Amino acid sequence: MSRRTQAFVPATRTLLLALVASLVLAVAAADSAHAAPNTYTTLSAYAGGSSLIIDAAGNPVVAYRSALDTRLKMLRCNDPYCTGGGESLTSTDPQAGQWPSVTLDTAGYPVVAYYTTVYDKLKLLHCNDATCAGTETISTPDPGNFLLEFPISMVLDASGNPVIAYTPPYELRILHCNDPLCTGADESITVHDSNAGAPSMALDASGNPVVAYYKFSGGVFGTGQLRVMHCNDPNCAGGGETVTIPDGGPGIWPSLKLDASGFPVIAYYTGSTTRDLKVMHCNDVNCSGTNEATNTPDSNGDVGAQPSLALDGGHPRVSYRDETNGDLKLLRCNDADCAPGGDPIVSLDAAADSGERSSLRLDASGYPAVTFDSGSDLKLLRCGSSVCADGVGGLTELPVVVAPEASGLSSVLLIAIAAITAGAIGLAATLRLRRARR
Repeated sequence: MSRRTQAFVPATRTLLLALVASLVLAVAAADSAHAAPNTYTTLSAYAGGSSLIIDAAGNPVVAYRSALDTRLKMLRCNDPYCTGGGESLTSTDPQAGQWPSVTLDTAGYPVVAYYTTVYDKLKLLHCNDATCAGTETISTPDPGNFLLEFPISMVLDASGNPVIAYTPPYELRILHCNDPLCTGADESITVHDSNAGAPSMALDASGNPVVAYYKFSGGVFGTGQLRVMHCNDPNCAGGGETVTIPDGGPGIWPSLKLDASGFPVIAYYTGSTTRDLKVMHCNDVNCSGTNEATNTPDSNGDVGAQPSLALDGGHPRVSYRDETNGDLKLLRCNDADCAPGGDPIVSLDAAADSGERSSLRLDASGYPAVTFDSGSDLKLLRCGSSVCADGVGGLTELPVVVAPEASGLSSVLLIAIAAITAGAIGLAATLRLRRARR
């Protein structure tokens, strides 16, 4: 049965799925040492482009874009699997919203950077409650520029003020807010490299940004070199920032984290050449010297697009797209450099065209949680082990969280709108991927 008809399944099947979900939760609660099955939940039909964070209770908080009304949605689950009802879903901005980057402040309230129309402005949402259910603060901290269709990367500094890396036309910008809400129109904005795209950022121990991005050339967005910028102050102001090219070959769509020594670890896609997944572990804070540990853990077909990286005790974990087979893949490196040999890779949700724009986080047990686009839907994967191996219990499907009927439209009209929207999104995604593979 297709996903677009899931809303019309018989009540008996829905009841059975709910029972399975209850059993999964009961097993996990009864014995934390006993791994639950790998599960995926369709968080929302006709949606995607998500950013995931796990709250202190182990529950997902997800910012994503609805394909039906194009608005930014905030979903806060009240259990780790987003099952059983009672999940909070809000839309705070009447304008369109996409490419979100979500985190939580010290109170556990969501903070989201995203871009929206008109002319794709950068915006910041700072919720004043855990579920974004009230009158939230939405600011436009850089109103003079519009954005290319690339991800935004945001982290909070030690004072809870957002630091955002983004790419208005043909340049890398770093915005450092001087208050948690980014209000007042007096934030620090600095301009750096040109022809830049897809930034991924972390802050070093001094609060200085470290940014991986790719620099394209000749107006071709899907090609270019991996670059790493390490700022020498929290605002990246005054010049003198260190910019290196640690891989002489192409490297696009990077995902960056810092290890315990402050050395960058980067997962990226080689794009138009070998079309492989690469993982780099730098041996200094600036990735200088062209002698970083660089390995290719997956080269089986066209693999590695739009990776998302997390570190498990310093060992890279990467979710990414297998373009050849249309699968979501998950890599677990068994050493800090992801050196060849013995690194398990599993393919997940293989029945659908999956894996685009994944967002990976590790829970308190080190088990992966991933949100990702699957066909026209947004899904959440919760692994029952650190490697998400099939032997743990296969892949159990749980009930849809946000069913199409939630919009209040008639089912026939909803499906018609969704089909048109999904087709447009699919065409746009195909064109983006074709540019990325050229």
